[in-house]
Amino acid sequence: MPRLAACLVVLVTLVFVSPLNAGWIGVTIKDDVSEEGVPRGIKVSDVGQDSPAARAGLQTGDVILSANGIPTRSAQDFVKIVRETPPGKPIEMRVLRKGATLTVSPVASEPPAEMADYQRGLENLKKGLNDQAVTDFTKALARNPGNAGAYFNRAIAYDKMGKPDLAIADYTKVIQLDPRSLTAYINRGYAYRNMKLYDQAIQDFTKAIEMEPKMAPIYESRASTYALKGLYDEAIADCTRAIALLPQMDTAYHTRANAYEKKGMKKEALADYERAAGAYIDKGLEMAKAGRLDDAIKRFSTAIRLNTKNTPSAYYHRGVAYEKKDESLKAVNDYSEAIRLKPDYAEAYLRRGYVFAQKLGDYGKANQDWEKASSLDPGGETGKMAKQNLEKLDRTK
Repeated sequence: MPRLAACLVVLVTLVFVSPLNAGWIGVTIKDDVSEEGVPRGIKVSDVGQDSPAARAGLQTGDVILSANGIPTRSAQDFVKIVRETPPGKPIEMRVLRKGATLTVSPVASEPPAEMADYQRGLENLKKGLNDQAVTDFTKALARNPGNAGAYFNRAIAYDKMGKPDLAIADYTKVIQLDPRSLTAYINRGYAYRNMKLYDQAIQDFTKAIEMEPKMAPIYESRASTYALKGLYDEAIADCTRAIALLPQMDTAYHTRANAYEKKGMKKEALADYERAAGAYIDKGLEMAKAGRLDDAIKRFSTAIRLNTKNTPSAYYHRGVAYEKKDESLKAVNDYSEAIRLKPDYAEAYLRRGYVFAQKLGDYGKANQDWEKASSLDPGGETGKMAKQNLEKLDRTK
């Protein structure tokens, strides 16, 4: 079975401002979800020293539920509220901290001088202009060496430039400024792993687990690093913990399957490869429903590479995603492969018929596919839809 490199990219959204007449409170934030994966607000990753947020009592780890009475369902929501608050005005926030809800009211101020460089760096980082982003963050740090966010984002730029040693130095600086920076430990762990410094990576993932013991992806990250060291029992234990926390975690099943295979435990490995493929498909369906078709296709493609009993389903759902992207030939190819692997796949015949009729104008092939779908599922919903399509096709002749 092929090995998928597990990777958790931890990015934060930083509150930055336009240079004129806009508020600033000095926090680093990211979107936050509950243990069940439900969005619940935005999480504070860092609070700037002597910033309005720090003076108001906002703390790293707080989850901001609303600002000025407006629910903050995403980081973008919060950034907009802060930007639109004039300097000198308070921003009343409802905050979740260790299970309790409280109110803090930082007073927005004008941004420090380095914020223009900082904002430009963020914009260049988002555009993929990593060299320019590094230059911008370096200028911001020259003005304010205590700006942990600038170190963090410069580290991300270095990571993207393939310079993990420089990224490690910047993540280390973030940790020195804020020893509770979970994302810095996690990202530094990946950078160490990219340099094959596995012991240091494991130490960072372990520290992150101590800080957030219920975050399943960190266990999987440590597990995959254990596997690189040949410590397969430890990898299996961490994946099992990750799965207990997040039962449909595709990468954890995949990593554990690889570890079982290395130990010669073929039965356990095959079972986990099946579970991994199913979980990749489930995650792909979630992504497709959210409109993230490219990400969904990647998930379905990974499931296909595992070559399990779920492979026909993975081809079928990838075909649906390609169909939604108007990539009709790819959709037909995937539906055809699903049918080759599962000759009684009525749904695949039905959908391939739609593509032939609606996208490619080949009504003869559409007719054949719908007849086949109808015969395979004469009393079911798929067969019923196929019959309706055949009737419509007859009326147009």
